[in-house]
Amino acid sequence: MTNETTFRIWLEQRQVLIPQLLFQHYKALKLDDEEALIIMHLIAFQTEGNSFPTPQELTLRSTLSTNHISTLLQRLMQKGMLEIVQTKDDSGILYESFSLYPLWERLTSQMQLETFNIVEQAQQNEAGLLFQAFEDEFGRTFSPLEIEKITKWLQEDQFSPELVKEALREAVLASKLSFNYIDAILRNWSSKKLTSIQGVRQEAAQFRQHTMPPAEVELKPLTDDEEPFYNWLEERE
Repeated sequence: MTNETTFRIWLEQRQVLIPQLLFQHYKALKLDDEEALIIMHLIAFQTEGNSFPTPQELTLRSTLSTNHISTLLQRLMQKGMLEIVQTKDDSGILYESFSLYPLWERLTSQMQLETFNIVEQAQQNEAGLLFQAFEDEFGRTFSPLEIEKITKWLQEDQFSPELVKEALREAVLASKLSFNYIDAILRNWSSKKLTSIQGVRQEAAQFRQHTMPPAEVELKPLTDDEEPFYNWLEERE
């Protein structure tokens, strides 16, 4: 479904308040205050059933001159925010109207871009915290190759930052703090389709239940304060 179709459905079902979206995003679309004002007036006229108001009609509702409004309408069309379309009515009579769908499409793209930037920033912050956690545990600044290794886990292998951090935690608990051991942990989890902290800790709990005497097995769920030890390389060693 295209952006234009999506907005058309939203508009017809009155599920979106266009003025609110414009107030939030028109600056990012490089529209000035007067251009945004004209768009608001066009929306109001369309709501009233007039899809092609003249500059004179727009002047009656603003303090702007007719010539200035004509200039603003031309600027909006040049910026790709407004267009004039021709449509036939039920009687076959051809008429013209202003269409704001180019604006809706640009507005949708801008909102998607802003959402992407927010998500990307959050991911970058999360990755930054992960790098800091690694350096804190190793007690030193990493080399470019080590930074590249962590980056590969995140970008190429698509391990989540929280899962990589959990693998670091397991390595610390096992007193086997090395990149090779952490990598082996992540490969083990990947082969077993373990993609969440809960799944990883359940796997560790099941391991202890099968390898520890019954009296020593804790059946309650693990908490962050507990220290599960699971030698993820035991099958190889």
